[in-house]
Amino acid sequence: MKRAIFRLPEGTRYSTLTAEQQAAIDSVFAQVVLPMPGTVAADGFELVGGLAFDSFDPAVMPGLGMDWPIVGFWQWNGVDDLAVIKPLDGAVLLAHLPPTHDVDDDGQITATHPPVLHMPHNWAGWPPIL
Repeated sequence: MKRAIFRLPEGTRYSTLTAEQQAAIDSVFAQVVLPMPGTVAADGFELVGGLAFDSFDPAVMPGLGMDWPIVGFWQWNGVDDLAVIKPLDGAVLLAHLPPTHDVDDDGQITATHPPVLHMPHNWAGWPPIL
């Protein structure tokens, strides 16, 4: 299986794609989550995370009008170590992580801190990326 994180224009949803684009995704993706849990929109983009069959080749995507930048791309056979196809772009991920807040006993925000690089979402059974 392959795991990919892409950066899509904000508001992109499966239902907004053409029938050809939906068919292409259905032919290779096992699971997709948009927006990726634990992330926020930034600069007009959202992150999508997905697991795809080994046959997935992102080189065909631009020809289908899905020229979405890859934030990170990995392959895993379920046994060996995770193989990095394209390393995680930490700067892009960081831009999509929300700040953290300190709250008092009443639930009021008392301080806000910049986000810290971490992977906010992982697929069950997959090894960690960071």
